[in-house]
Amino acid sequence: MFGQLLRRTVRRSLRREELWSGNRESLRMAFFSRDSILRWAIRTYPPRKREYPKLLAQLEHAHLAVIRLRSPTETRRWLDGLPR
Repeated sequence: MFGQLLRRTVRRSLRREELWSGNRESLRMAFFSRDSILRWAIRTYPPRKREYPKLLAQLEHAHLAVIRLRSPTETRRWLDGLPR
């Protein structure tokens, strides 16, 4: 996950791709800002990874089907298998 985020952030920064409303990522913001998306991912991912299984084990979520897709290829195969 972090590798994808890092590659996408660097690519968008180097290409100056517009995200929305004229906003663009920059390497300075990505690596050195307090609002860095990379910093946010490092800080929030581990707690969320522990939290989600506990939440999904609760009775009020028993009706949900959880599908874990671990790669873009796996995601594409799953999407291709959905009825149209």
